[in-house]
Amino acid sequence: MLILMPTCKRAEMALENTHKLKDAERVILCVNNCDIKQYRMFRWPKNVFIQDMTFIKGDPKECHNRTFRMMIQIRANLNILVLEDDCTPCDNFVKDFYSKVKSIPDKDFTLSPIYIPEKECLYTDAEEKEYVYGDHKFVTQKYVDGNFYFTKGIHEDMKIWLLGAIPVKTSTSGIGPFLSRKIHSEGIKMYRTDKTMVEHGDHESLQFGDRRKKVPLIAKFQQNV
Repeated sequence: MLILMPTCKRAEMALENTHKLKDAERVILCVNNCDIKQYRMFRWPKNVFIQDMTFIKGDPKECHNRTFRMMIQIRANLNILVLEDDCTPCDNFVKDFYSKVKSIPDKDFTLSPIYIPEKECLYTDAEEKEYVYGDHKFVTQKYVDGNFYFTKGIHEDMKIWLLGAIPVKTSTSGIGPFLSRKIHSEGIKMYRTDKTMVEHGDHESLQFGDRRKKVPLIAKFQQNV
């Protein structure tokens, strides 16, 4: 499993998170719109690689779009998980998440390790239903958030989708609604885990200033969804 992590001005936070991802085959930090030196000064786990995307100028949210566009260039025959640089994975994240991935019988699906109540978005007309596969419980969802998993098949389809222009809105990267509608229109199922596996804390947000400190809803490890 390949993990892509779009990151901007959060070297220390990204470092802390990657230490919890040592079991992943490879973690690529897509560093954008900031001084790359702050990332070069740290010693990263051996499975972490830095992709210098600092030549791309613009709002930090553009880093998300560029990260997904980067998938076009990836030749490795790997499934891909995208994680934000400010989301802290739970202990044993890679092992536990992968066990959930393997339990879903569908060939093509996306799976989000995080549930954020604030984002009850109606991006598609998909119904939210609960499913139990093996020892794991999942809920179908109407959108893909910033943290989610793609199977190899979807990755190949995305190469076609992402060749075109990707919309960027003023308040978000725009990639969520875009991918949600495309994925749903292709008949691919979107799931979220029954308990959040990624903590998104009350830190200051690059996009929304101190909003995250004022509204630290986000997701907590122990939260049931």
